[in-house]
Amino acid sequence: MRIRVTARGDPDAAPLVSVLEFPGPDDDVFVASVRRVRDMLRRNLRININEAMLLFAAHAAASMRDGVAARVARRRALDLLSGDQVMIGVPDMMRAVRIEVAAGGEARAVSLERPIAAGPRAAS
Repeated sequence: MRIRVTARGDPDAAPLVSVLEFPGPDDDVFVASVRRVRDMLRRNLRININEAMLLFAAHAAASMRDGVAARVARRRALDLLSGDQVMIGVPDMMRAVRIEVAAGGEARAVSLERPIAAGPRAAS
């Protein structure tokens, strides 16, 4: 499995690209890395841009593995993080995000605009 996450902030700045390659979405190292980031969020710690990109990658991999429709995966991705869960500046550096997943001869890409709301998550 290969996942490429491209984050764009300022249109004049170079994008930040993270490429992850591993046997599948259940790879031990990948799962442990994602678990660590989710644990940080449970402890109300803010995550950085690389950790945010990892969560988007994990979401995309799980969606592909589970056969979730691209539009549903996109909608769910917009609910992954809020501005109060990430370090200052992360929402601005992730104004546009493209996630490309390739596995087993299948490929999928999802583009997100402003996937992290700049402010705190609205009360439900």
